Amino acid sequence: MSVEGISKALKGFSFERISQRSIEKPSNLSESTKAGFSDALEKALERVNGLDVEAETMVAQATSGKKQIAPHELILSLEKADVAFELMNKVRQQVIKAYEEVMRTPI
Repeated sequence: MSVEGISKALKGFSFERISQRSIEKPSNLSESTKAGFSDALEKALERVNGLDVEAETMVAQATSGKKQIAPHELILSLEKADVAFELMNKVRQQVIKAYEEVMRTPI
């Protein structure tokens, strides 16, 4: 796949830029900040799930003949869902690595 193809495939994704903030100790974080992270994580998972559901729906409609879907649109939808899932899995792996590193740190 060319760079142009990847750019077109990722056009529908929204990547939110993380603002630069001063780093605070976890004990000093307010409840709204904790809820903000939780909400952001939940929204990201919902977006990944939404892409997967959309791709599965398109496959079901195309295979049953209920709706005429162009093959390139079907493959693009499947690839978007796959890329989003892979990214989510990579982030999960990095979070687990960071947690394990923190747990190994002597107090």
